[in-house]
Amino acid sequence: MRDTCDLNLTMRKADLPRFAPFVDAQPDEKWWDDDDQMANPDLTTVCVYEANYGWLKQREAAAQAGIPFYGTHGEGGEYGAGGFASLDGEMFDAPLNNEGYMFIAINDELNPVDDIEALRAYVAKRQAVKQLFGINKEDGGNGRSQEEDAPPDQQDGGADVSAGVRPA
Repeated sequence: MRDTCDLNLTMRKADLPRFAPFVDAQPDEKWWDDDDQMANPDLTTVCVYEANYGWLKQREAAAQAGIPFYGTHGEGGEYGAGGFASLDGEMFDAPLNNEGYMFIAINDELNPVDDIEALRAYVAKRQAVKQLFGINKEDGGNGRSQEEDAPPDQQDGGADVSAGVRPA
């Protein structure tokens, strides 16, 4: 059975061949559909357009093998969008809403359905992976400048794009 979504995975370029066996590819084979060059030439964000079940089992196996990475996947028919991070043989996940923000689901009595501690663990793991990769908060957390991440109409070389402010 197939239930596919888009997946974005940030990792060291040197780990691409190590990840390949977990997605039934050869180490020298390109197993992703597209990639995004980051400011750090040792890192890449690869995109997979039809990752079955968000490659959950593949990501878990790669995490257990000690490959550090983080990323997001879209929603599928049986699961919502999510973020994930892998470091030191562990992988943590968090639900994401349609705008890419983490959230905690609540029930009709306004009690949390999800575990806030699991969300905190995911955030800590994601930050640890980014720190390992040399990605800091000032660059938007992805290794690129905020201007590179801004929509084209906000890339003016001086506007405060982090606040969504454009010059008049």
